[in-house]
Amino acid sequence: MGLRHSLTVLRQAARDAAQSRGHALGKFTPLRGITNTWGAVSSAECDKCGAWVQVTPKPAPNGIEIGGSAVAVGCNA
Repeated sequence: MGLRHSLTVLRQAARDAAQSRGHALGKFTPLRGITNTWGAVSSAECDKCGAWVQVTPKPAPNGIEIGGSAVAVGCNA
């Protein structure tokens, strides 16, 4: 699996998880100044409440691929 495919799959999984909690994520954008070996860490925010999600392809051994309040709690808007 290539990096682009992996990033696409992770973003869709994050979007699906956030949507199941009532969030409406905006566009994913690269995080400035935050990279991993693959340089593709990105995030998106809920257009309704501002909750966020971050995706990190190939994270460090103690890291996570998908994280943030938009995939952890329901939308409060």
